[in-house]
Amino acid sequence: MKTFISVILIVSAGILIFMLAKGGTTITTSQNGSVKGTSAIGKGHDLGSRVDPTDSVEGNPNATVVLIEYSDFQCPECKLYYPLVRDLSNKYKDNVAIVYRHYPLVDKHKNAVAAAKAAEAAGKQGKFWEMSYILFDHQDEWKDLGDSSKAFGDYAQSLGLNLDTFKTDLNDPRIDEKIENNVTSGDAIGLSGTPTFVLNGKIVNGRTVDDFSKEIDSVLKQQ
Repeated sequence: MKTFISVILIVSAGILIFMLAKGGTTITTSQNGSVKGTSAIGKGHDLGSRVDPTDSVEGNPNATVVLIEYSDFQCPECKLYYPLVRDLSNKYKDNVAIVYRHYPLVDKHKNAVAAAKAAEAAGKQGKFWEMSYILFDHQDEWKDLGDSSKAFGDYAQSLGLNLDTFKTDLNDPRIDEKIENNVTSGDAIGLSGTPTFVLNGKIVNGRTVDDFSKEIDSVLKQQ
């Protein structure tokens, strides 16, 4: 019996070492971003240390320092944070890649996915970030609409986009795939709320530009 138990313990330890070697660890957060614990994940999940070719990026897309925001256009807190993210982008435009990833909280925000699709459709005409700013600025206008398509079309027109192309792109399955992949990426690191920020694989918390600057400067010094 003792021999059998010893074998089980050795096999279990081996499996754990293998999982950690293949996937590393990830931080799980609560709704407000506080750390709850760690768990092993499978190989291939992006913990925020690289930029995916499909990502929407401000700053230097080739930078070794990457700040990823998982966000929801209908989230009130995300709206409060977006000017801060713009300030960080301007401050670190040559040294940091700032990435927006969709994490719509569909149980709470009925128009979040439609807004994400509108931003991506605008992005196909080179206006992802501009549409993002409008969506946050005018969040109160569209968040409770039964049909938000007209509002989003009006925003597209205000940006000078080709409206027919914009409407066609809203139904592009590649946009759906990107949003789903973003959500999968967020789920892989245990997200449960927005906004959540990941700096080179580490979830970071902050309320001001200075808070985030301290974290970013610390990583930059290690490069």
